[in-house]
Amino acid sequence: MTARIATLNIRHGGRKCGDALTARLLGYDAHLLVVTEFRANDAGARLIDRLERAGYRTTHPATDPKQNTVLIASRAPIERTSPFTSDLPAHHLWCAELYSTIVCGVYMPQAHTKLPYWEALLDGAHRSGVALLIGDFNPANNTLDKGPKG
Repeated sequence: MTARIATLNIRHGGRKCGDALTARLLGYDAHLLVVTEFRANDAGARLIDRLERAGYRTTHPATDPKQNTVLIASRAPIERTSPFTSDLPAHHLWCAELYSTIVCGVYMPQAHTKLPYWEALLDGAHRSGVALLIGDFNPANNTLDKGPKG
């Protein structure tokens, strides 16, 4: 089976253009969606509701409604969820097991605060059986990402 996978950074929870972002996510017709900068607030609840009505199962770590995190949405049943490591806050690295395959949604912090996350990814991804690391790795402060066409 070929799986269609998509990831989208919705910028600070997608509050300003939630309906358009939801339509874009559904338009990908993906088997697996990883949404970064998701927030567990009213806009996030609307996104989850629309995704679940479209047949997705969803998971994200429990976070403050103002905190960016990762949402994983899957057309396949989600067998298990967990943080990537117990040593780091789950809102940056959230994993789901689908068809006995572990997928980890990534929303890396920026600048020097990302170093322990990078080290955890490099050290633990293979050892822990993660098949896919996907999301927003925040590799640099790229001005192209900040514009509407970026």
